[in-house]
Amino acid sequence: MPPPLSSRLSPTLLYIAMDDLRSIFWTLAVSFTAYILMRRRFDPLRSIPTVGGPSVPGIFYPNLAALNFVRNAKELLTIGHEKYRGAAFKVAFMGRWIVVVSDSKHLDEIKSHPELSIAEGLDEFLQLKHTIGATAQSDRFHVNAIRDQLTRSLNVVMPAVAEELALAIPEYIPCTGDGPWISGARRSIQQTVRILKPIFYERKTKLQEYGADWTDRPSLTHALYDLATHPGFIQPLRDEIESVIAADGWTKRGMNNLWKLDSFLRESQRVNGLFLISLARKAMKDVTLHDGTFLPKGTFIVADQCTVHNDDNNYEHADQFDPFRFARMREVPGEDLKHQLVTTSREYLPFGHGKHACPGRFFASMELKAVMSYLLVNYDIALDGSLRPENQYFGIDISPDPSGRVLFRRREPRGP
Repeated sequence: MPPPLSSRLSPTLLYIAMDDLRSIFWTLAVSFTAYILMRRRFDPLRSIPTVGGPSVPGIFYPNLAALNFVRNAKELLTIGHEKYRGAAFKVAFMGRWIVVVSDSKHLDEIKSHPELSIAEGLDEFLQLKHTIGATAQSDRFHVNAIRDQLTRSLNVVMPAVAEELALAIPEYIPCTGDGPWISGARRSIQQTVRILKPIFYERKTKLQEYGADWTDRPSLTHALYDLATHPGFIQPLRDEIESVIAADGWTKRGMNNLWKLDSFLRESQRVNGLFLISLARKAMKDVTLHDGTFLPKGTFIVADQCTVHNDDNNYEHADQFDPFRFARMREVPGEDLKHQLVTTSREYLPFGHGKHACPGRFFASMELKAVMSYLLVNYDIALDGSLRPENQYFGIDISPDPSGRVLFRRREPRGP
């Protein structure tokens, strides 16, 4: 058996080898430090303060700090607002920094700046080329179809939506008093497969069918949680719906005349939206904002939607859920169109703002009001518990608690 390597090396050679390792280590350490210092000195975003950790440029740190943002995005955005009061700050996102603003001048500036691209911004945040396909950005056919043909045809579409509600909702919320008791458990695997196979394919089909309204369903869930948590508003909403439907029917005009329900949904979106941010943009060239904030080409900038929606300068008692807040605002002469669910502004950002605001918001608004109207007219609604299910946060996303439960009891049929 050969002797160990250390016994075959002279003490002098062993010392030289260890000295070489130390030299390599210190060379790498000094080189890395110099690299960080040089990157920091020439970092184009160095003048913008950082929230959530030191502003260390390079490849590794933003990704590490981004994990903190994924877990604590709402808290970090709140800290940034309280510390910098509307001035720009940056937070770490996966592979990069994103610049965050919330004051009205910045919002007006970024919503329509020709060199701040919404297409590139959304593609980066939503990874559309991977989740939907590359043609979603290159081919704008669907945007034009929604903005023009669908929006102009809402009055034609609404009766079909009402008919679908009358057929679909009783299927999802069956009346337990109408029909036989559920039979005993099936005893054979063959029978189980026979029963479950159609359900599996039905759900698969619905998943494909509802892929386009992935934002409507959580919005509806938020609204149902809010309604069940504040049952005192159910009867005023129901009275309005029954009165309007009796006069105008299930039409676009009828949905437009539901001021209280429109206000309820708008307030639900303000307090419990889908995202913490809005107006995602990517700088296609170097851009300097009105206050001197410099955005080098490739920088991502967003609006802090959560801060805007909870700012007492924008809303009286912004921390309170006030369902008829916007209905009261619309009663002021000349203000009736400014506070609808579909109207965007610097103070209300769920659909974005400016010429690039969500083109499908008009259909989404009608759809949400139709579903809520049908449920309120045909069902008693209550929360299974005493507290509203807490929202779940993951990075910039806000999701209603999937484990929350809302109870429905069939009322005397008064549907369409």
